[in-house]
Amino acid sequence: MDKYDSDTYSINWLMTWPKGFSKHDPERIKLFAERLCALRENASQRAKEGTDINGSKYCGSTCSDIKTQAQLAKKLGVSVQWVSNYEKGRKKSIPMEKLPDICSIYDATPHYVLGYTSSPDLVLSFDKDGNVECDDDGKYIELKSPFTIPEKQHFIAEKIFNSLSFTNPKRFKMLCNLLTSPEKHQKIYFSVLEALYDSL
Repeated sequence: MDKYDSDTYSINWLMTWPKGFSKHDPERIKLFAERLCALRENASQRAKEGTDINGSKYCGSTCSDIKTQAQLAKKLGVSVQWVSNYEKGRKKSIPMEKLPDICSIYDATPHYVLGYTSSPDLVLSFDKDGNVECDDDGKYIELKSPFTIPEKQHFIAEKIFNSLSFTNPKRFKMLCNLLTSPEKHQKIYFSVLEALYDSL
């Protein structure tokens, strides 16, 4: 697995993909193109209202309002044509080296940007062997990600989620469930994070 620095909110398990994933897969490239375009075009609304592109409310959004191809190109250090080509699915592979930056800019998880989850703040659930967990209907289990927590907690979150995601999937799910709780319960979530961090 690739590891990126915390400035782009990257956590090892977030950069884990279902078996069979290929950055050259035409269908995955198409999904990436659609998601990238949708995130950019809806950036202002998400940044202003704290909503994902499906209209669900969530707290603590750090989503940027970079909404033009030129703005995104400048932020990524690429050309406008580069952005346009990817949004139109003209490339033959997904730019994995730019993925953490794209996720950071639009406060979206890698699993969402690549078309695996239904909302920008959701990630896949993996078991201790690295297999994607599915429900009784065979659909991927989606969990709330730590992307939307306050920035000052990122360091603690990185250590906890990185540790629990593979060493204790059951506790990891419990912790993720706290992220979907009402905002008034967020203090409990942070207390649990700090307690777990102290025990590492």
